[in-house]
Amino acid sequence: MPQDKSLQMNQTIETAILQLQQSPTPEQLAHTLTVVRRCMQAGGQWIVAVEPVPGGGQV
Repeated sequence: MPQDKSLQMNQTIETAILQLQQSPTPEQLAHTLTVVRRCMQAGGQWIVAVEPVPGGGQV
């Protein structure tokens, strides 16, 4: 059974991030950002975990 398109995009992003973690070069960062941009342009969604700054400052 074929994977859902959003699951395929998630896997693509996860792979790019893993490669960036293993080889944190400017080229790999550019590749990872390109993968994220392409997935978002294809209708993907992006969820980001954010922690508030202690003392009520801006996030």
